[in-house]
Amino acid sequence: VDDDILKAKKIILATGSVLHYHDVPGLEDSALTTDQVLEMTNAPSSVLIWGAIGPIEVEMAALLNAFGSKVFIASDSRRILPREDGDTSQRVAQSFREQGIELLPRFTLQSVKKSGRGFEAILSGPEDRSVEVERVLVSARRPGTANLGLDQTGVRLNEDGSVWVNERLETSIAGIYAIGDATGGWMMSHASSSMAVTAAENSMGNTRKFPFHLVPRGIWTIPQVGAVGLSEEDAEEKGIDVEVGDFPYSIDGLAMVRDEMIGAVKIVSDPRHGEILGVHIVGANATELVGEAVLAMQLEATTRELAYSIRVHPTFSESVVDATRDALNWALYLPKR
Repeated sequence: VDDDILKAKKIILATGSVLHYHDVPGLEDSALTTDQVLEMTNAPSSVLIWGAIGPIEVEMAALLNAFGSKVFIASDSRRILPREDGDTSQRVAQSFREQGIELLPRFTLQSVKKSGRGFEAILSGPEDRSVEVERVLVSARRPGTANLGLDQTGVRLNEDGSVWVNERLETSIAGIYAIGDATGGWMMSHASSSMAVTAAENSMGNTRKFPFHLVPRGIWTIPQVGAVGLSEEDAEEKGIDVEVGDFPYSIDGLAMVRDEMIGAVKIVSDPRHGEILGVHIVGANATELVGEAVLAMQLEATTRELAYSIRVHPTFSESVVDATRDALNWALYLPKR
């Protein structure tokens, strides 16, 4: 560090992530980075958001749309938020369309060229298409592990450049730990903070496992998204039989009073043992409500136990209980299936 050599018995790598520019001709001239979005004083008239449309991309879409920009989303897969539950993706996509955001599934950005006062983005997909925009968002991130000399230490890296860690957040070299964006995955700040506690304790002799499956995901779109655990698709890919419960915000008392009836709570559970495998919330206060799901899963509450839990009326939290009751086929305000 600044020509000084520091020695330690234990090391924790916390190098974060960096912006990643894809090799697309003309992109750099048209680029609007996520850092620039947060520092801008004037919103562009139009923006193309493209690539693997994950949490950062949909948050930027919601923000720019709220500021008055015309937003185009070109996703390289058939749906936005491909790592989230399919129903979550569908609900957010429907809300985006209603807000005037144009979705272009299965399109890839090929090149960008100057056109008038803005740029022409050339897309390939189901059909050749181009869109005229003022700026093109650059939002992709990669682990900040380059030029650290990790290859000289023998620290194992994954294919995406992230640091491989075990359940105790230790790397392939004993005594070296890694946390946060440097380890890849969802790249969320609250996960990094929690990983820091685990890594620090383990570096001092503890052997605690980090609960990756209990890390909640919060997406600040309109409406919000909160999720934890497996999606219905994830569970099915693992060969797990599931029972699903859904409860729409449209019949939640507080949602009706506040006119925030867009969204729903979805529970994915194991019907045999009642294990809660995942919870997926789209709607007002979703980023807060998901904490209920995290605690229930952490304490290994079953669907039956959560279904008999009592909530204040009227609150959004009632929908979590009612979705669980629907998984058991006795939600009070829904017809039996």
